[in-house]
Amino acid sequence: ESAINLYHYLNYLIQLIEKMSLRYGDLQDKIILSMDNARIHHNMLVKGYLERVRVETIFVPAYSPDLHFIEYVFCLIKNHIRRFKFNNKTR
Repeated sequence: ESAINLYHYLNYLIQLIEKMSLRYGDLQDKIILSMDNARIHHNMLVKGYLERVRVETIFVPAYSPDLHFIEYVFCLIKNHIRRFKFNNKTR
């Protein structure tokens, strides 16, 4: 399919916040969203929505993978996968 666009991303954020609100109740001043500096993250619609629902945003400096939590998760996944030996033989 195509790359994610503004409306997909905004819809994702709306659904995420709604689900978190249902699960955890009043989220006022409890959500901090860490994002990279992708253009979509700086869009006025995205920023406006996040301000309206009182989500604090933190933008990670460019080229700083050590500050991205997901990089640690990817590392764990890669290490887990490396433990398996794959072959093309069918049994």
